[in-house]
Amino acid sequence: MRPIRPVVLLAVVFASTAAGCVGSTYAIPHDELVRLAQTPPPARGDRVRVIQDTFSDRDTAEVNPGIYLIPLIAYDPGCSGGAVYVATDGGALITCRSAVSIGGGMHVPVSGGNPGSSGGGGSSGGGGGGAGGDKGLAIIIVAVAAVLAVGLALSEGIRYDGDVQLHPLHPVHLYGPDGSYRQVPLAALDPQTAAWAEEGVVRESEGPLFQTLGRYPLNRRGFAYNLDFGTGGIGRYDGTIDTGFLSHIQFGFFPVNEAGLLLSLAFGWTDGDTNTAFTARYGVEVQVYPVTFGVLSLGPFGQVGLSYRSEDMDARTYRRNDWYYGGGLLAQLELSTRLALTLRGGANLLSEPGSDPIAGEVGLGLTVY
Repeated sequence: MRPIRPVVLLAVVFASTAAGCVGSTYAIPHDELVRLAQTPPPARGDRVRVIQDTFSDRDTAEVNPGIYLIPLIAYDPGCSGGAVYVATDGGALITCRSAVSIGGGMHVPVSGGNPGSSGGGGSSGGGGGGAGGDKGLAIIIVAVAAVLAVGLALSEGIRYDGDVQLHPLHPVHLYGPDGSYRQVPLAALDPQTAAWAEEGVVRESEGPLFQTLGRYPLNRRGFAYNLDFGTGGIGRYDGTIDTGFLSHIQFGFFPVNEAGLLLSLAFGWTDGDTNTAFTARYGVEVQVYPVTFGVLSLGPFGQVGLSYRSEDMDARTYRRNDWYYGGGLLAQLELSTRLALTLRGGANLLSEPGSDPIAGEVGLGLTVY
């Protein structure tokens, strides 16, 4: 049984879609929109939770002028054309644009219509055989996995996930559950609109103020991908254990920040004086991080699965499939909200007809969430 060949195509597909760059559009989650709608309009831009888009900018419509009434906080006769401006409680200038003062209020450009009402939103725009051959194929898989890891680190791993400061009149592009769309300035967001919108989107270039205030701590919830390189025990035909190269390719899901389940592919090999010994371990791994000290998290892992081994011996190749199970400890260093450096150390018990040898492992790699 040589089950590693089908993995090549899957890894290539993953790698070809992963590499990218972050964009200049940022999503505001639904819960954050609801919170902002309950915050006094002049203070809404002080701290807004956003998540930067990956790969490219989000398609959003151009800011479409309309009419909306916002309470007038201050008036500046120095603005050209008799314009008015909204100021914070501290008196700092926020905007100065043409508008008409009406009964203690002012008209400013936004798009009109209430979500869900008639005439409301429109549609948005948018080689070889034997153990040596197994080793060669595994090298290709690990190399493709490395491309995938770098692509995810440069897109998902480094994108901004945290708080920003915005102009209270910064345009917010809103998307409803049926695909409908509208724009409002941040200060004009009302509870009805916030409840209707699935998410909001803002652009850096559409307002005079866009300042990052700091990333959120490491968030493991959701999809996870890990690649590490290290050393580990490689089982030999005679039941002994040699030390050789060992790499883990893992992907899975964390339902909570402290624990997750991953599918694990481990490839390892060692080259002796006359032959090559190769191992491929396919299993599942449970990771738990119950202890955190600032940017450092610690916890155990446990794994179980199938161990495929091959070893070239003179003119023939010895192959064997057995079960393995084991565990160890993890130490994770937070690099960003979705990227971490992970150190692992542990041991696996390899099933043998006689005694079950123990194969240790140590590895260091990148984990993207």
